[in-house]
Amino acid sequence: EEFFDFLLEKIPDQVYFKDRQGRFLRASRAVANYLDVANPNEIIGKSDFDFWSENTAKEAAADEKRIMETRQAMVGKVERLVHPDGRDTWDYTTKMPLLDSRGNVIGICGINKDFTALKETQDTLAEERNRLKALTEELEKKNAALQADLQLAREIQEALLPRDYPTFPGFGVS
Repeated sequence: EEFFDFLLEKIPDQVYFKDRQGRFLRASRAVANYLDVANPNEIIGKSDFDFWSENTAKEAAADEKRIMETRQAMVGKVERLVHPDGRDTWDYTTKMPLLDSRGNVIGICGINKDFTALKETQDTLAEERNRLKALTEELEKKNAALQADLQLAREIQEALLPRDYPTFPGFGVS
């Protein structure tokens, strides 16, 4: 128990256990910090509906219900979480059925990693990649127009140049 308490207090990932109704049974310090709660014990007995927007809580509840019914873990889901104040964060989530000693499903166990900074970086990189692609296409079009203008200028210059070299009387060429 002492090792488990140490793990829940120190692990940087969000670790939690919920009953079949989606109420927290136990949570790590990281969960409390993420939910802006002073003590992990304050979470006990509450559900996602107490901390998230209704849509976020409903999606989490549906995932957890499916996990408990099928006994199939959900591994590595990237979840968009909408806070009640409208702010978005992202988690990399793994959830699995929580079993008692007889193998009965009594809830779920979840491990989440805050993925927000990485997701924002990926989104920014994608936007920059799209911007660079558009700029490259624009430059290619301008380059093609410039090449066409240069070709036209070359043709005009060649048309203006004499075709035959002038001859000057009294100057011989050997």
